[in-house]
Amino acid sequence: MADFTTPSIPEYFTGKNIFMTGGTGFIGKVLIEKVLRSCPDVGKIYLLIRPKKGKSAEERMQEITDVPLFDKLKEKYPENLKKLVPILGDVVELDLGLNPDDRKLLIKEVNIVYHIAASVRFDDSLRHAVIMNVRGTREVIGLCKGMQNLDVLVHFSTTYCHTDKKTVDEIIYPPHADWQKTIEIVEKGDPFTLQVMGEKIIKPHPNTYTFSKSLAETVVQDLCDGQVPTVIFRPSIVISTMLDPFCGWIDNMNGPVSSTIASGKGVLRTMYADPNAIADYIPCDLVVKATIIATWKKGIERSEEKYMLNVYNGSSNKLTRTTMNEAMHIGRTISWDNPIAEIFWYPDGVVTKCWYYFYVRFVVYQLLPALFADALLRLFRKKTILLKVQRRILIGISATCYFLCNEWTFINRKASALENQLNPSDVESFSYQRDHKLTDSFNYFAAALVGGKKYLLKEDESKQFQTKKNALRSVIERTSRKEDRELVHEMKQDLIPTIPEYFSGKNIFVTGGTGFIGKVLIEKILRSCPEVGKVYVLIRPKRGKRDPRADKGHHRLAGWRLVVESVYRVKSKLFDRLKVEHPENLQKILPVLGDVTKIGLGKHKSRRQINLIDEVNLVYHIAASVRFDDLLKDAVFMNTRATREVVLLSKQMKRLDVFAHFSTTYCNTDRPVVEEKIYPPHADWRETIELGEDKYKLDVYNGSSNKIKYVTMGGLVEMGKKLCWETPLNNILWYPDGSITNCWYHNYFKVIFYQLLPALFIDGLLLLLKMKPLEKIYIANTALGPYVMNEWTFVNTKAFALDSAMLPSDKDAFSYQTEHELSDPFKFFTAGLMGARRYLLKEPDSTMEEAKRHSRRMWLIAQFCNGLWLLFGIWMVYKLVLVLLTKVDDVYVFLNH
Repeated sequence: MADFTTPSIPEYFTGKNIFMTGGTGFIGKVLIEKVLRSCPDVGKIYLLIRPKKGKSAEERMQEITDVPLFDKLKEKYPENLKKLVPILGDVVELDLGLNPDDRKLLIKEVNIVYHIAASVRFDDSLRHAVIMNVRGTREVIGLCKGMQNLDVLVHFSTTYCHTDKKTVDEIIYPPHADWQKTIEIVEKGDPFTLQVMGEKIIKPHPNTYTFSKSLAETVVQDLCDGQVPTVIFRPSIVISTMLDPFCGWIDNMNGPVSSTIASGKGVLRTMYADPNAIADYIPCDLVVKATIIATWKKGIERSEEKYMLNVYNGSSNKLTRTTMNEAMHIGRTISWDNPIAEIFWYPDGVVTKCWYYFYVRFVVYQLLPALFADALLRLFRKKTILLKVQRRILIGISATCYFLCNEWTFINRKASALENQLNPSDVESFSYQRDHKLTDSFNYFAAALVGGKKYLLKEDESKQFQTKKNALRSVIERTSRKEDRELVHEMKQDLIPTIPEYFSGKNIFVTGGTGFIGKVLIEKILRSCPEVGKVYVLIRPKRGKRDPRADKGHHRLAGWRLVVESVYRVKSKLFDRLKVEHPENLQKILPVLGDVTKIGLGKHKSRRQINLIDEVNLVYHIAASVRFDDLLKDAVFMNTRATREVVLLSKQMKRLDVFAHFSTTYCNTDRPVVEEKIYPPHADWRETIELGEDKYKLDVYNGSSNKIKYVTMGGLVEMGKKLCWETPLNNILWYPDGSITNCWYHNYFKVIFYQLLPALFIDGLLLLLKMKPLEKIYIANTALGPYVMNEWTFVNTKAFALDSAMLPSDKDAFSYQTEHELSDPFKFFTAGLMGARRYLLKEPDSTMEEAKRHSRRMWLIAQFCNGLWLLFGIWMVYKLVLVLLTKVDDVYVFLNH
């Protein structure tokens, strides 16, 4: 820990002016933001910006700061952005291309210099790499030596500039060439000669990047050691920010994040690398923190130490150890957990060190699919892209294979020890935070993928969520209109409370509240009757959902409140509108631990007595088993005995006003016409329950569409085909088509050839790829057979009359709205299919046009296949005729003989 008499980092930077090259790059932007935010009293930051045609220096500066990286700074210290001053110049030019006035300004004002600008391309020409990385460093040092108030020069290098050594320590190594002669050669030599002699000049380095960066370190040593206070900082592979200013920021496609994105898109399926090699990655914010600490340390050193050259390796050595194979596995896993939109193929891939195996997989799994897809795109007159992507991938792998197939150890003792020298006041802002959960590789790369999707692919999840919410709201608004009809009993209008008034203060007990109808009912009551009392929801115990606090002497239901949070307050989008209009009402949902299949509903007597018997006014019994193939025992326990237990509990309730039991119109399928009344049972139940008393009238309502809108099964199928063309789903397996028949043999034949055999083929592929098969469609058709082959009439006179019994003030929120445009079956099912796209299949509306194009492609492919089948049939008939003619000739010859 530093001496308490030394200034803190913000105090040291107070009033100091900074000159920076490479400020428009990834590291440069993060460094600028961190200094301006964590050292708010810093002086000016002069940025060397290369002139760009059509854009002024001020516009270039605006581009730098108009990114989410600077949002936190804009909130906290917006005035600090005015401290950024553009200086026109270029590191590839002599004297950095500075005009005399700017050079005088920098010599007079600057205290700290960060030289970050460099060419990082592995396939760069020797001339450009040396001019940019070697001569550019020489020019920066020449400027620094003339500065009147220079305190620290920080030169950014790379841990990979000494790849000829398996262990790279924090020291300067002897060069493999004379940097002065190298600069002279590239300045005077012609491009052809440099290209021919390039490999011999850079040997033993694998490319011009590592060669030029190693020479740049020698330039710094020769010109600065003992003369200029200098730090060399060598980061390894710099990737997305871990925490500061937030997790996941990245603005380039370099490094493993780009590989994860390419793998998540399905275009990268094979990586040429050593599966067991340790990948050395370091988050950009840790690089920036270490750089700032190193600057501060060098700035406060005594004069005899200050002019000694310090070298720091910014690597993850002994911090995190992730092999290439583990990195690929992590990328594959998080690509499944958090998929990227509009993927080309499912995320998968392997890492191999065998070039031949890699090349075969690249051709089969990447190149050929890209060629096929681009051919289809060209056929439909669309822009081809996948072949270009695969070309870039192959070039990138070829350029990086040396680094991916080898492993180095980068000693980082000095860089790691920088953190221990911080003042206590600096720990919060500048510590490495090694104990944070994001230091775990899986957690970090999962967050980095989210950042890559957001900042590189521009997949705005919050905006997408808001779009869905607005679409849902617009549908609700379109279906909400007032009815002008008057109530039959006008004289009782003042005496009859409105529905919200009736529900005001009433406590409700709900079984099946976590199901579909239950959730919609709870949301509607809490939103349209905001003054309702508490809503007790019977929740069945579920392994893994309990809060551990419930086992430590806390309230016995404390753990089950976590379930309520999960089902209603966090995950369900159904409650988004309620969260906007009456967010406080979510606190009225309270869990009651129990199970309808148990005697007494599985509830503790004390809980039953306190919360329900004394307080509940309304009971909604919705819980039921809705499976058609359930065991008789399970169905009776769930649906019959459970109803008895709920009724027995309700009969004990002191303030019970209404008991509502949810049944089904299909519970009397032996009758072609089902009226709204109770029918005699077909069995003598020993535990038959007395459902009514003399003073209570038992009401039965059939919730059916009888006499409202008729749709035949044939009409429903034709409507479905039309809907699937107008509102197609994403990634359909085949074009939408089908027929309906009441002939079992015809149906069985079509099921075998058009559904079962293709399904078996696809499930076989899924099993081969270790994925879950889709085996339930045929089972569902079999189970639904009795219901789609017969017809019933469900009388709904009483249920329909409920709509006319409401007060005018309740019409807006509770009327059936049978005259609305969505009561038309086609329009209703259109909206229903759109809802299924959004809320079941999670398909954004923005993908509709692509889905339509995909449907048209599937139709063309289907017509092509039908044509092939027709040609095959004609060919078979032709062959059969030839055979028959041959046989006739043989018989004729035999008879003549």
